[in-house]
Amino acid sequence: MSPRSGKDFSFDPEHLLRRVEHLEEASRFTLEALETAARLGDFHQRPEGYGTPAAILQETAQRISQILRLKAVDMYLVDDLTLEFERHFRSSEPYGEFMDHEFERLAENRTIAWALQRKQPTFAPTEDGNDTILVHSIATAAKTKGLFVGLLDEDVKTVLDTSLSVLSIVLLNSANTLENFQLQRLNIEANQALEAKVAELKDEVERRRKTEEDLEKTRNFLDQIINTLPAPLVVKDASHRWIMANDAFCLTMERTREDMLGRTAHDFLPREEADAMQRADSLVLHTGKAHLIEFTMTQATGMPRTFSIQTAMLSHPDTGESILVSMLRDLTEQKMAERVLRGERERFFSLLEELPAYVYVQNTDFSVDYANRRFRTLFGEPGERPCHEIFRDSGAVCPECATQRSLVSGTPSMEETVYGDSTYNVYVYPFVDTDGTRRVLTMGIDITEQKKATEALMVAKEQAEIANRAKTEFLANMSHEIRTPLNGVLGMLQLCSDTELDELQRDYVETALESGRSLLTVINDVLDLTKIEAGKFEIDEGRFDPRAMIRSVLQTFTHSSEDSGLALDMEVDEAVPQVLIGDGGRFRQILFNLVGNSVKFTPQGGSVKVSAMSLPSGDPGRARLLFSVKDTGIGIPEDRIEHVFEAFTQVDGSFRRKYGGTGLGLGIVRRLVDLMGGTIAVDSMLDKGTTVYFRLDFTLPDPDTIRQEPEFEGAACPIPPSKKILVAEDNRVNQIMARRSLEKLGFVVHCASNGREALERLSSEPYDCVLMDIQMPELDGMEAAGLIRGGEVGEANRNIPIVALTAHAMQGDRERFLEAGMNAYVAKPFEVDDLCRTLSRLLSHPDLDGKD
Repeated sequence: MSPRSGKDFSFDPEHLLRRVEHLEEASRFTLEALETAARLGDFHQRPEGYGTPAAILQETAQRISQILRLKAVDMYLVDDLTLEFERHFRSSEPYGEFMDHEFERLAENRTIAWALQRKQPTFAPTEDGNDTILVHSIATAAKTKGLFVGLLDEDVKTVLDTSLSVLSIVLLNSANTLENFQLQRLNIEANQALEAKVAELKDEVERRRKTEEDLEKTRNFLDQIINTLPAPLVVKDASHRWIMANDAFCLTMERTREDMLGRTAHDFLPREEADAMQRADSLVLHTGKAHLIEFTMTQATGMPRTFSIQTAMLSHPDTGESILVSMLRDLTEQKMAERVLRGERERFFSLLEELPAYVYVQNTDFSVDYANRRFRTLFGEPGERPCHEIFRDSGAVCPECATQRSLVSGTPSMEETVYGDSTYNVYVYPFVDTDGTRRVLTMGIDITEQKKATEALMVAKEQAEIANRAKTEFLANMSHEIRTPLNGVLGMLQLCSDTELDELQRDYVETALESGRSLLTVINDVLDLTKIEAGKFEIDEGRFDPRAMIRSVLQTFTHSSEDSGLALDMEVDEAVPQVLIGDGGRFRQILFNLVGNSVKFTPQGGSVKVSAMSLPSGDPGRARLLFSVKDTGIGIPEDRIEHVFEAFTQVDGSFRRKYGGTGLGLGIVRRLVDLMGGTIAVDSMLDKGTTVYFRLDFTLPDPDTIRQEPEFEGAACPIPPSKKILVAEDNRVNQIMARRSLEKLGFVVHCASNGREALERLSSEPYDCVLMDIQMPELDGMEAAGLIRGGEVGEANRNIPIVALTAHAMQGDRERFLEAGMNAYVAKPFEVDDLCRTLSRLLSHPDLDGKD
């Protein structure tokens, strides 16, 4: 019974019925609230994109709004580091500042702290008392995750306990969801970190595996290097046991590696050598410094060999124990070389001591480091004196010191110096000694006698040159003095041969002509040999027809061959070019001497044959020709073949010889062939005949420039009619010979006795050509030609053809005449045919080169 009413309702049926109904309704409301709480507090079925704290708080606010009528909702989360509340959700912007103010007020008056401590909903009036604020913690059973602050609607005066229960359940589930979300995030981050760490560990494991492989490869490579080293190497521990040895060491010890490892030197070497090695090892162990010793070891072959062993110490990388590394070096060959070197050095110094020249070595301070016996004999003991004190007794370096120059330049030098009555060639050689020191070796050679001999040779040379000039002048004068009368003799004989003669008279004339020509050949050979020996012989390049040249030479010997019944023949291969560029005159001279030699030494009824054939040439612009002169004469003995080409040499040199001659012909031939870059050979059998072969190379002319030149080698020459020739000649006989010869050829000829008269005639009447003698009184031919070319006798005569017709035939004469203005050169005595060919070139073919 209630103490306030005084009635007992315990047994009132109506009251009990109402109580039952009330309990049933409360039970129904409780079930509904639980269903609502279960529905609203279920955060497992999240919408799309739901998965951040802001989304969870927003969903929480929406679910709480289904339970309570609120004007505004603010929710805060606790910062794990600062434990301060940070706003993460606001449901209504108009109440933003109001809610912030109320939050700060509730925090200051500890209302929020009271709500968190109780972990139950807390109601607090607003500052103005018009509204009510609901504060509830968002917490799990273990930890507060946040704070719910809601401003109740003014119409809601009372919040049912069921609504608060649902609110608590929703906020609890929200806190659990937030914690689960944080745990998931932490788990994801932990998994990611774990995965990164696992990947890092895998990389580290792979790196370590690769490093171990590289280390193993490096270890194997180092083992290969150590075993490949040519020098023996052994590693020992602190107890002197051998723990590693390379192949070279095993080969030196003549034992296997397995037999030596773990043992000491005493197990293999004699006691004395092993003790010396261990003493050196102990010294290295105590001092930490490398040490070197030498020892001798007798190998199984019985041959003693000398070794050096150098030992150094290092620490083992794993145990830190001191280990010794020793390297052996075989010094046997080096020791032998040193002994040989010492012997050579001793012999070298003995040689220096015995040298007739003085030798000394200087340092950079000019002090003498070594001096041989000759030096000490001449200048005394050097001591520590510098060279300028020894030689000049001077305290200063010489102004032109050769030693100083060589030290600066690093190049050798030589100078001539006089000491007393003797002259020396002093050679200075800078060098770097084995220790890197710069030094200078000086050697003085006495050349006093050599200098006297040189001076005597210079005097002899000057005298020889004077004698040679005198010989040249003598030959030039003799040539002129012989050629001038010989020209008259041969000319007159040629004129005589063209007259009506009986057979006997013609034989006399032809014999005289042949003798004169033989004499001219001897004179020419002597002059050519003199020029060749003096080194003044030159090769002239020009065009010529080799076939016409051969025919011309054979025609020269026609008369003598007919008298002796010889058959002269020629055979030229079709491959031989029609025109060649070379020295045709020298080629003619070679053929003339060879054919003349064959004609001379071939008896009656024999034959002489000249052949020419082309040889392969590697140069398309060059022709290589092989010529041969074959006869059926007396032949040459085998022991004399090598001497037939020597000057003044004959096969038969006795007083009873059958054939005459000077012996110059073949000597001239050999030298001419050599000068022209050819070769010559002889094939001969005694009483069977001789064949002379010679090979010459010629230049081929441009095919476009080859012209059909007239044949000048025959007896007849094409001469233009009515041509006037002026002959300037002081010798009366030569005047007559030249006049008659030219008139017979169809020329109109006038003569002048000197150069002055020739100029006067040219000034008074026109001429087509001038034959100019060189040596004439009053005005010589050179001076007259210069005046003509200078226009002294009129512009019409400035380019008139001038032929030098002279007995001067020495080296350089022809060049001097051409440089003076001559167009051609004909040496006396001349053949009428040669003069005819020259005039024909000049007067009929001005486009051809008329300079013979």
